[in-house]
This record gives sequence, C-alpha cells and structure tokens, in this order.
Amino acid sequence: MHRATARPAALPDANALELFARVAAAGSFAQAARELGLTRAAVSRRIEHIEQTVGSALFVRTTRALALTAAGRRLAGRARAVLEAAEPVLLSHLRSVPGLE
Repeated sequence: MHRATARPAALPDANALELFARVAAAGSFAQAARELGLTRAAVSRRIEHIEQTVGSALFVRTTRALALTAAGRRLAGRARAVLEAAEPVLLSHLRSVPGLE
C-alpha cells in the first residue's frame, strides 16, 4: 500500500526572513517599515505572502497589537539563527571582493 506524504511548506528566502525577523522584533508593521524604508502596506503584503508560503499565520493582528502565533515564534527563532549564521559568511565574502573591502 502506498502512503501519501504531506508536502512540506515552502521556505521563505533570506530577504523574507529578514523582513519577518524585523517585524517580529519590532512588534509592529509600521516600526519595521520605518526601519526598512518601506511603506506599512508593503510590509503587510510581504508578511501575508510569507504566511501563504509557509502555510500558516505567523502573527495575530488586532487594531492595537501584533503578536506572534506559535508558528511565528518557531519561525522567528529559526530566522534569527539563519540570519546570524549568514552574517559572517556574507561579510567574509564582501571583504574578498576587490573594491568592496
């Protein structure tokens, strides 16, 4: 008998992880938008796209508050770890490119 396996949710790219991590840390779309030089609407649309990509709500939104869901807390921890691990690699690469040191 063949068992069907669930297809894993897609993973957000590095830019999406950075945006998500900024919103999670700020606790506000508006604050993250200011930090990133984007509009609040653009940040909101990108978060909605990330939520569609991972197949789960990442934030509980109310008119006065923004909080991470359980899935959001899990992704936030992983996003921080990925971004922290990537930083030294990217810096090392930038230093090795002539004219960018």
